Amino acid sequence: MQQGSGRVDPTQAKAFGKQLGADMVLTGTLRSIEKSRARNIEDAGGKTDDVCYPFVMELVDNTSGESIWAEQKEIRKTKETGLFGK
Repeated sequence: MQQGSGRVDPTQAKAFGKQLGADMVLTGTLRSIEKSRARNIEDAGGKTDDVCYPFVMELVDNTSGESIWAEQKEIRKTKETGLFGK
């Protein structure tokens, strides 16, 4: 990746087979959970669509297998549609 790419100074680029292995690995998952609520009289004929995106990331030490850092974030998108459209 470094050899001949033009993105790395040729005097500092690592030769093939001389690069060090990674000390840690960052992994993650992204899911989508969708919920819809049909039109009803309580909402004046409105309809609600709700999408939740839970995102989980974890940093693991390759040598020990120890979890160094982990975090979960959630992004929520809600769309409400009235009786006659938007």
